[in-house]
Amino acid sequence: MHLVWKTYHFSPKSKRDLKTLGSQLGIDVLQPTRVKGSRWLPHVSRALDVFIKPVKDGDLVKDESQYAAVLQHMEHLASTSPKAEIKGRALNVSRAMKEASSVAFCHFLADMFQILGKLSLHFQRNDLILPSTLSILKETIANIKYLAKQPISGGRMEALIKSFENQQSDPPMFQGIQLTQPNAGRCASRIHYSDAVQTSIDQAVQLCLQGLEDKFGSLLQLTSPSKKYAAVHEIISDLTVFNHDAWPTDMEVLLNFGREKVKHLIKWFQAPLLSSGCDVSAVQSQWLSLKVLVHSNFMDKGYNDLWAMLMTKEPYKDDLKDVLSLVQILLVLPLSAGQCERAISAQNRIKNCHRSSLAPKTVEDLIGISAEGPAVSEFNSTPAVDEWFASSKKR
Repeated sequence: MHLVWKTYHFSPKSKRDLKTLGSQLGIDVLQPTRVKGSRWLPHVSRALDVFIKPVKDGDLVKDESQYAAVLQHMEHLASTSPKAEIKGRALNVSRAMKEASSVAFCHFLADMFQILGKLSLHFQRNDLILPSTLSILKETIANIKYLAKQPISGGRMEALIKSFENQQSDPPMFQGIQLTQPNAGRCASRIHYSDAVQTSIDQAVQLCLQGLEDKFGSLLQLTSPSKKYAAVHEIISDLTVFNHDAWPTDMEVLLNFGREKVKHLIKWFQAPLLSSGCDVSAVQSQWLSLKVLVHSNFMDKGYNDLWAMLMTKEPYKDDLKDVLSLVQILLVLPLSAGQCERAISAQNRIKNCHRSSLAPKTVEDLIGISAEGPAVSEFNSTPAVDEWFASSKKR
């Protein structure tokens, strides 16, 4: 896909010819997008979506779309281009695109990046919390492992396999293209993949799982953390004790649940707790009261709603104030840099070359409004305009 992007990115003529061919075929051809980039997940996912984009509500077997248009143009370049570099590149690309193994692997990658995309979107949320993060990580790893054996329901690979199975021709067709390697991807079960396709799939899954393990393995207790970070990861694990959805349902078991973890948390965060006025000696007794209260009355509440209520309403915020100090540490734990990155992007939009003299306080306020404030469509500007008109100094 990088070679396809390179062909059209550096050659306006090839880009025009592809558009012309698409219009002749009645295809809405999109510009092939870049695979490599700093934001690797969106780049690859977008490039795959463009590359194998099917006709809406169309037939994968007969209806020509982006893939077929690119292949036909590559074959044209391979036979007519006067430049040896472009000619050789187009020949290699067209040969690979005709292989059923390449078509199947592209559809597999699209499904895998759909799973990773869900994880990526979760980490970009402002309301990110530790229990849901651990849950989505475990779900992602399980889905990736399952993907090596069976395509996801409703995914690209499943649709491709069904189209292959319904064909009578051998080799199968895809978007009007007679594919080569007739046994590569004809059936749904794993054992009917060709060795080349299954080997590529297994390698991709292992690389993906290894990357997730390197990044989140110690958090999920898949790997042993280094001595430098072992205590930190133990604390993160202890903080999951406040996930009330995972508490025991039996009252006798619940009474002793989490006692050691809370004790460890008190010891670790003793300095900030004491500086905030927390009575650390009362945390354990309040922890017991908290468990009984939530188990008896509030198990139906969501994670954020539960803690928001306990921290803001009487008598809970006073009766449980010391143990809630530990919960506050959990709620402000930074699990993702997504919100910080959005704030930096907002700063770049606000303080540009045309507004370079803004005071730091003004920039800070505008960034806060951009990140946390209401949408422009919901903002009532009348009071601000009236105040500006009423002021004596206008700039």
